[in-house]
Amino acid sequence: SERADAQSLLTLCHKIHKSYQSVSAELEAIACLVIDVDNFFQLNRQFGRAVGDNVLLQIAKTLYETVKQIHRDIMETATADNNMKCGEFYHGGNNRFYVLLSVPSEEKAMEYGKRLSDAIKWKSFAVQNSGDGDGNGNELESENIKRTVCVSVYIYNPRLSVNAIKCNAHLPLLWAKRSNGRSKDRVVSYSMMKREESEQTSDALQSEIWSKQLYDLMAVHGKYSYHLCRAMTKRLVSHKHANLNWQNPKDGGNTLLLCCLEHRFGELVYFLTHQYLNSKLDVNVARADGANALLLSIKYDFDKEIVEKILQHTHVENRVVTNTQNENTLQLAQSKGLHSIVQALQDA
Repeated sequence: SERADAQSLLTLCHKIHKSYQSVSAELEAIACLVIDVDNFFQLNRQFGRAVGDNVLLQIAKTLYETVKQIHRDIMETATADNNMKCGEFYHGGNNRFYVLLSVPSEEKAMEYGKRLSDAIKWKSFAVQNSGDGDGNGNELESENIKRTVCVSVYIYNPRLSVNAIKCNAHLPLLWAKRSNGRSKDRVVSYSMMKREESEQTSDALQSEIWSKQLYDLMAVHGKYSYHLCRAMTKRLVSHKHANLNWQNPKDGGNTLLLCCLEHRFGELVYFLTHQYLNSKLDVNVARADGANALLLSIKYDFDKEIVEKILQHTHVENRVVTNTQNENTLQLAQSKGLHSIVQALQDA
């Protein structure tokens, strides 16, 4: 149960506090490893609770034997003064286990976590189907299945409370599960979590800066300094942080493509639609006045090839729009004599 799980970790945290007091000065760190069996509840649903418990017991034995081997490896390199029992293993309830290790660094703790993860990944676990047989007096054959685990590594900080340690030990595991379902078969640490969170924040900030710079370049300076904008735009759109579809949050201003269309930068529009339309450029984004890329490409007499390419990537419901000047996509196409475009719009 969750209560048993929390109580077990709380007990472990107290153990860490107690153990730390007896550790020699040469020992640099104590690592708490939280091990979570992937997709365990699916196993229960597929084979039944009894089979799931049996597999969990096999996993526990495998982890325990691996922890014992790690403990022996640690003690072989330990000094005579260091008598800490540094390979302790706990079941935290359900599909979760805890390991307490003395380590010289987080890197070493991650290495031990990988050993535990690999010990499970490379082992097959026997599953006996429920029931006494197939109904004809024959026993059902067992089958072997594979399992993986996610391992969370937390290095003990003696300045924190027991409750804080309990929380921090679990955080990398919870973070891994939220990271686009990437929790399976991973070894993650508290510092790794903090580093990636910091990088994501930095990436988001840089994306906002680069994207706004690209927007301002076209919306504000485009009509006056085309050659400079052309050179800068080609450079900025290749930057991984630049969002080509960025809009001014205050007035719903143009995306990059809409700016280029309105300024009638044919070469730049051709470059964008042929290089980025399939992956990065969203032609369905509309300005505050209701105009989208298709309307503007027709209004400003862009090459039919560009209009057709934009039309191809415009959602059906966004093909015929009317802006605040009562300019309608279909009416503009008719007035320009774009018969194939008119037919496509009418079919939509």
